[in-house]
Amino acid sequence: MPKPQNIHPSMTLQARFQNMAQYGDSVGWDLDFRQLEPGPLEASLLVMGNEEIQLVRFRFNRAYHQLGEPPAGFVSFGLPDEEIGPLLWNGRQTPVKTLINFSHEKQLDAVNPPGGSAGFVISIAPQVLERSALDLGLGKNQLDGLLSRRFSDPLVSGAPVLRET
Repeated sequence: MPKPQNIHPSMTLQARFQNMAQYGDSVGWDLDFRQLEPGPLEASLLVMGNEEIQLVRFRFNRAYHQLGEPPAGFVSFGLPDEEIGPLLWNGRQTPVKTLINFSHEKQLDAVNPPGGSAGFVISIAPQVLERSALDLGLGKNQLDGLLSRRFSDPLVSGAPVLRET
């Protein structure tokens, strides 16, 4: 049976790492990791997606200074696990329970607290993000507002409602 034309091939990676260079290469981003606390690395990575969208679940057990760039041609957001606490993101402390706009700056500069980090990252092709915003009934101003902020807290009053059920 022929494959429908509008479905892109999927990619999936699930792996554990004891070497941060291999971990960084597997994510597919231009990243440099500098370990800030002693001890062996235990890291895991789950990557799912296609040419238009990528979802990453990550976890590692040491503090790192991360430098690099988000993937070109995508809008990327990160959502650290709540128990990780605040990160230092491009010189500013992140609020807990916040969505981080990785595409806000061209260069990433993040330091996670001792004990490691975990969370989710989603990278979306701009045309997919725009189409999804329209499908959800968001106006261009609401989407532009989200994209213009470094941090977004969906629980703060005054934040736009994406969809009510």
